[in-house]
Amino acid sequence: MALTSVSFPLSLTSAFLSLTPSYPLLTLHYYHLSLLTGGRSLVFSALQVCSASQAPSHRLLYHCLLPLLSCSGTSLMDTVPTTLIDRDRTTEKDTLIEQLMNSDFSNPVACMHALQLARDEGSVRVLPLLCRRLVTHPFSSISSPAASLAGRIMADKKVSSDLARELLPFLSGAGNRYPELLSTTQRLADVPSPAPPQSSSSHPLQFTSQVQAVTRLWFLAEVHDLCRNSCSDWLCGRVLARLSLSELSDLLQNPDIPKGLLEACVSHGLEVSLSSSSQTPHPLLQASSARLLDQLVQSQGPGDPSLLPPLLWLLLAQEVLSLPPLNEAAVSSVLAAITGGLQQRDSTLLLQTSMDCLSLALSLREIQSGIDDAWLATTVPLVVALAKGSTAEAGKADGSSSQQLHSALTHSPTHSLSPSLRLHTGTALLSLARLPSLHATCLIPPLLLSPGSQSPSEQVLDQALLEGEVLQQYMARSNTVGWLDRAQFEERWMQLLGVVNQPPPAEGMPVEEMYAHTLNMCIGLVGVVSLLLATSLCPQPGNPVFGVPLHTHRNRDILFLGTKPGRRLRKVRSVVETQLLLQCGARPDIYSHYQCPLLSHLSLPLFTRNVERGPGGTELGPAQLSLKSLWPVTLANPTSPARHSPDGVDVRSCVLSLVDLFSHWLGQPLHPLLLLHTLRAILMLSDLFSLPSQFQWMLELACDLSDKQPPEDVALHAILMQCILKAGAVLKVDAVQLERIVRSTERALSSDSLEVQDGCLCGLLYVVEDPGSQLAAHLAAPLAKYLPPQLESFHRLSEQHCTLCWSLAVSLALHHSHLLKDAEFPGQLLEKAIPLFLHPHTSPLLFHSLCFGLELLVLNFTLSNEQRSKVTNVTAGRCAKCELDKVLPALGLLLSCMYSGEQGNYVNEDEETEAAVEMSVLTREYVGILVEHLRHSPLEGVRFLVGVVPVVMVDFLPPVQVLQMVVTEFVSPHQPRPSLAAIVMGETFSLVLGKNMGDTLTDCGPTVSGQFRSTGAREKGSLVFSVLLAAASSSSILRAMLEVVADQPNMCLHICKFSLATTSFYFCSNPSVKPSSKRCL
Repeated sequence: MALTSVSFPLSLTSAFLSLTPSYPLLTLHYYHLSLLTGGRSLVFSALQVCSASQAPSHRLLYHCLLPLLSCSGTSLMDTVPTTLIDRDRTTEKDTLIEQLMNSDFSNPVACMHALQLARDEGSVRVLPLLCRRLVTHPFSSISSPAASLAGRIMADKKVSSDLARELLPFLSGAGNRYPELLSTTQRLADVPSPAPPQSSSSHPLQFTSQVQAVTRLWFLAEVHDLCRNSCSDWLCGRVLARLSLSELSDLLQNPDIPKGLLEACVSHGLEVSLSSSSQTPHPLLQASSARLLDQLVQSQGPGDPSLLPPLLWLLLAQEVLSLPPLNEAAVSSVLAAITGGLQQRDSTLLLQTSMDCLSLALSLREIQSGIDDAWLATTVPLVVALAKGSTAEAGKADGSSSQQLHSALTHSPTHSLSPSLRLHTGTALLSLARLPSLHATCLIPPLLLSPGSQSPSEQVLDQALLEGEVLQQYMARSNTVGWLDRAQFEERWMQLLGVVNQPPPAEGMPVEEMYAHTLNMCIGLVGVVSLLLATSLCPQPGNPVFGVPLHTHRNRDILFLGTKPGRRLRKVRSVVETQLLLQCGARPDIYSHYQCPLLSHLSLPLFTRNVERGPGGTELGPAQLSLKSLWPVTLANPTSPARHSPDGVDVRSCVLSLVDLFSHWLGQPLHPLLLLHTLRAILMLSDLFSLPSQFQWMLELACDLSDKQPPEDVALHAILMQCILKAGAVLKVDAVQLERIVRSTERALSSDSLEVQDGCLCGLLYVVEDPGSQLAAHLAAPLAKYLPPQLESFHRLSEQHCTLCWSLAVSLALHHSHLLKDAEFPGQLLEKAIPLFLHPHTSPLLFHSLCFGLELLVLNFTLSNEQRSKVTNVTAGRCAKCELDKVLPALGLLLSCMYSGEQGNYVNEDEETEAAVEMSVLTREYVGILVEHLRHSPLEGVRFLVGVVPVVMVDFLPPVQVLQMVVTEFVSPHQPRPSLAAIVMGETFSLVLGKNMGDTLTDCGPTVSGQFRSTGAREKGSLVFSVLLAAASSSSILRAMLEVVADQPNMCLHICKFSLATTSFYFCSNPSVKPSSKRCL
């Protein structure tokens, strides 16, 4: 649209005219643009030169210009090369017509030959050629003359009713375009004509529905050709995402579609569905899933092993997106395909994929309901044999399926397997053990179930759990397999409660018996706490195979994200965050079901994790829940109803009974080991507390024990400090308790034990989260003195200690900087963090924490302008040099610095002030760093940058500089990846045109032309204007196909054809509108 008002300068016109003899494709694009702006004389002169030449390049230029002539109101027939037609006049007419009926009319010249022949002949025998082949052609410049000629022949010649009835089916689809021809044919065939549709006026610049249909059909054919040939599956999947559900269904039904494309469609459809705010899955996911299930059902058996990778993505989508359940036929086919994949022992990758599919499938209720004994008898021996490193056949395995699985769980997968295959095999065994028909047997301790024996009764099991070794085996099974429903939870709760309800060992008991009794109670205590904590697993309580512990962040709302630069930051920052999550959970070969928690995080807002927690972390760590998540159930509503998990488990009553039990225990002397396990259980259960009195009890208990226990017991004091500080942060403590907590904290921070310091730091994370905390006000100064030296000594401290110190320091600077006597604390913090940030051997987890903490400081404007500039410069240098696993967090920090810093003040500013010019120089430097990664870093790790670089350039640089930079980068002879550069160029052109900056294209013309005349860059000139036309097109499919075409060896010809076809469709649909006023671009 913006190009229609462009008038090219004389210098650019002269440059193109000088390139005409040597570079006809470049000239073609220039003539195309000239035609849009009213310069038809250039097109006529080009046709005169090319029609008299026999050079292949000029003939190609001539063929491509033919469809454009009808757009300008010129008769196409007047320009047909008669010399070419003369060559066909030596052939018999009937033979020539028969040959043309079977010709490929994708070439406009072949259509011109057929039209001229029909015009010369003018008899009834050319009607089949006209009606079958030419009237239905997508180019109106060809179909319109053919329809007119066919109508004249039918009016002037005698046409039989049989011939008319034979032609009628071919004209039914063109009835909307040429109703008069259809009506004449129906009259000659003695077929009654339907009532004509009521005419409705439409805007002259709008596409008609018929032209839209022809355009999309033409694109579908092109997409099919690209997907069937050498184009990469990843790019084809991105193109197919632009089509509708019906078009995708028709396209994927074609048997010529490569098998790898189906996997790309399902995976990309899942990614788009997760990133979309819509509640329904993307059409690409729906169509590809339906096609995959059809192929599985049609296979009637184990099927094609190549269907397992897309099946893995489909099952992952079923788990994460909660799609409609599979029908019975699909369930049977999925189970058969998984069994067939487990039999492919010659491919480790296929076995891993089969194991992942098995684990995911068994988590779906509709698939569990379709499992029968026959399938278990076939599949379980296959998995068991693989776990044991055996090649035994399924029919030769000894024992029932449950006994075989029980034996395999007793002996972990053999070390003869590869580490990755061993992990997936173990997970598949646990998934099988969670089936209702196998679950009860798999929970039995191995000491109570020998091969060939019957399962023990419930009474025998309860009695045997009083023995330490049996209890230990039972707990190992229980914690790894989990529970299925409320009834199983309550049954296991009563069993373990019977173990921990034993009286503590008496003082006069023999040492060996006392130790055994104490150890037995400790094991039971760990088991009962684990059972309760499993109720908070997300998204499946009680399922340790797929569930992860609940995690809530402590970060405050970032007000900057609501501003205009902040909204722009969120757009590019979310791309980096998505790539970071996928990178953290990706296997080197293929995604697996271990990404379920990570994929569910894609829908979460930005900056919703804690600083000390790595991206995509799924482990149970210290300070797992924020203070804000503990307040609603303790202070805001002390009489809140009982907490229930989604399965209806009454967690509150269970916690109350354990608190009563622990109070009874702690009222008498306990063995040190039992005391340690009891305090650890209280600390872990405090995440499930629902009453303020429970936190008050924990505070008083921990304070009393902290004063009584010897300082040498560092493990006990580390737990006590977490209990004290966590309860003190939740409650409003009085002055006496406040002084007592401050004294204990200072003593812990000065301890020689790093374990005690770490326990204190974990508790302090709760304290500093509350900006109005009196406890934090008393501890701010000691912490400001303690933290900087700890960060300075990072080389001799553990990774966990450094991460906790950095997280606490960031929270202190964000929430309590006004309480610090030393106003330079943020500066001191920055001085200590930068060496750690620049150190080459900093661990990835600590590096992620450093970047995320600095990002929070920058976005909350805690640092001064000078400090922010320093962070920006250091981050830019680190991005240019750091390893691939550290590029993403550093890039996120750099983007936050740019959008929130001084550069953010000049986003999309048109005034060329001195400050704006300086910022543009810095931005070009930062963009150059990203471009270097696009050039040389591994492709899979930096492909996402094609969506980041154009947005950053358009946001920060003047439009002319944007176009100069992107074109210069593409035509550079040192560009090793021209396809990615072309995609970046297309995205940039789209953004520039979308912001109504079309005048900048004219300003950039001389610079672009100069780049074309440089040595080694001329051959890329036509591609630049092809990308420009594709990016400016109103067709979203054409813009998406730019990525595919840029990946082809002959991408110039492909893009040329696409852009010319789009223009031809539009012009031919509106012949009454002048070319200079049409908005086809």
